[in-house]
Amino acid sequence: MADFPTTPKPVYPIEEMPIAPEVLLTTFRDGTEQRRLKGTGKKRLFKLKFGGAMPITTGEKTSLQAHYNGQNGLLTSFNWTHPETAEVIKVRYASTPSFELVAFNFYNGTVELQEVPA
Repeated sequence: MADFPTTPKPVYPIEEMPIAPEVLLTTFRDGTEQRRLKGTGKKRLFKLKFGGAMPITTGEKTSLQAHYNGQNGLLTSFNWTHPETAEVIKVRYASTPSFELVAFNFYNGTVELQEVPA
């Protein structure tokens, strides 16, 4: 299994959004309810930002795009190490990475990673 590139480092803050579990709710005629968990479902979503006060270079941007292409976009999962906790998390891309050119050879970018069940 591939690993997310270690460089460039994302800038803080790193957004971490817990995803509510999907629950199937059935209401019966007498008013009672039955609730069931629809599998393990989605877990956490991480939004990483690159650049900011210190934009990334074209080479670093190309490295991130090559990793995305190597994972067949949103298809394949890979390991990502959380920069604060050093926890290795199995993730996939939640959306296509986006980059903006802020100066010659310098970019800001955003990458969203979705935790997947192990």
